[in-house]
Amino acid sequence: MVLETLEPEITRIGGSLFQKLKQGWNSAKEFFGVNTKNFNKTSQRTINELGNKQITQLKVARTPLSKSINRLLNVLSLGATKRAKQKLKYHSFYHLALVAKLNGVDKPVVIEKNEAVNVDRSFPVNNLTQFMDVPVSSKITLSEIL
Repeated sequence: MVLETLEPEITRIGGSLFQKLKQGWNSAKEFFGVNTKNFNKTSQRTINELGNKQITQLKVARTPLSKSINRLLNVLSLGATKRAKQKLKYHSFYHLALVAKLNGVDKPVVIEKNEAVNVDRSFPVNNLTQFMDVPVSSKITLSEIL
């Protein structure tokens, strides 16, 4: 996740607030039983159905986080997110995903890491979403890449 990547910088700028938020989030995940080691039902269903299909094309998709999400991150970090972004000369934070086209399947499969790894056939794309091809040089299935 973006915050995990910037954790040292945000912690330095924002003090221990980031650590307290992270501990609170982890406690809430544990309390509500969010299991990050297993796939959710939608992902498991997609993997069961399409896991043995060969990947014919792979792309990385990146979509800038919305202004409202950026504002929320900045408020929760007491401005540390904005300061870290400025210091690191980042214009935007992005949501990243892998988009895999599978042999014999019309709709691509999307692999993304949120609170857990999600594997689904739907992916919101807007006019700011950018794609970059990833070479697929060997025969690899969806299950093998996971």
